[in-house]
Amino acid sequence: MKRFLLVLTPLLIIAGTAVVLKRFSAPAAQSGLKDGRVYAIWVLEAQAAPRHVNGVPWDVDSSAPDLLAMISWRNQLVLQTVTAPDTLIARWEPTAVGIKQLMDGEISGSSVRRVALVRASSSESICVGVFDEDLIGREFIGGIRVPLSELALGTNELIGEGMLNHCSLAITEATDELALPSNFRVTIPSAKSVEWLEAPPSEMEDPTARLAGETGSFFNDLAKEIGKKLEQEIRQSSDAAASAIKDLKHTANKAESTGKPALPIEDSK
Repeated sequence: MKRFLLVLTPLLIIAGTAVVLKRFSAPAAQSGLKDGRVYAIWVLEAQAAPRHVNGVPWDVDSSAPDLLAMISWRNQLVLQTVTAPDTLIARWEPTAVGIKQLMDGEISGSSVRRVALVRASSSESICVGVFDEDLIGREFIGGIRVPLSELALGTNELIGEGMLNHCSLAITEATDELALPSNFRVTIPSAKSVEWLEAPPSEMEDPTARLAGETGSFFNDLAKEIGKKLEQEIRQSSDAAASAIKDLKHTANKAESTGKPALPIEDSK
């Protein structure tokens, strides 16, 4: 019996130690976003398809796209990343320093952050757009609209469709550290709640293209208005001319019936 206990005791100690270690090392359960709380959200990673939807290369020199990502909330643009040149997979950090900031010396904790601050609400969504940034403008690669109720603290993976193959969102508490929990990784099903966008939201449109569209609409509306006024004036002139001709015919007919000239004849003397 003593020999049995001597053998069993170390085994029990090892088993108990394993249970304790497993308990404390196990990842925490998924933590959803709480309504009313502010969170920091940024695009952690995006992957584009190897080729354009029509099968041609992304750029004329056959290089990979220059990836740029945006996040909008409540129809307002709240995050625009820096551009990752010539890559199919881009990764972004929650902080970045621009050249203008370096030259102006305006660097602070808030100025270098590249995150979207969003107040969680189960009835609201955010939109994510990924673009190919070029000198002549940017081209929409793909985007998603996802309810905030489907997101969780940590890394949220979304398997894409079309030209946007993959997108990862990082979410953490809106604190100074922006510490991302490494043991949180959530894959969001695309079939139920995620809407894949075929065109960017209006707040993400290229300002140049938007200005051109607004200018074109203005001139189109102006041309229509001018056309309407010209048509109205022509119609009025036509009606006046028809009325004058009618009066002349009436006067001529009257003169013919009475034997008097239609128009008075002045005496030459």
